[in-house]
Amino acid sequence: MPGKIQEFSPNVPNIPAMNSLDNYLSETQISVLRAAVNRIIPADDFPGGWDAGAADFFAQLLTTEPQFLFAYQQGLAFPQAEVFISASPDEQDTLLTRFDAIFLSLLVSQTMESFYADPSNGGNKDQTAWKMIGFEVTA
Repeated sequence: MPGKIQEFSPNVPNIPAMNSLDNYLSETQISVLRAAVNRIIPADDFPGGWDAGAADFFAQLLTTEPQFLFAYQQGLAFPQAEVFISASPDEQDTLLTRFDAIFLSLLVSQTMESFYADPSNGGNKDQTAWKMIGFEVTA
């Protein structure tokens, strides 16, 4: 995606209070996000990023930290979106490199956060990542 992501404007109108991705992103943008998250953290013996709760994490993130809303709306809307969604995993990996570099860095960072963070943040559903690395909550 050519160009740079514009700076967040505090004039974003009426951000919904409900904690659901479809309040913030189009169906296509959600599908792009799902595909990208699953390439960043693909399923193996454990669920991939999306099945480990990324949707809930991103919904909570956009609800509680609306400064990211514009970046996600802009970063997930690009001409090859439909191609990206239906592409093979290898093709998706190639297409990910065409995302805006700043947005891709944000997406990778927040996808990792969704996977490894405390489940109270919306991600790491059923402590998937913690089980994967052998971390046990003892308190």
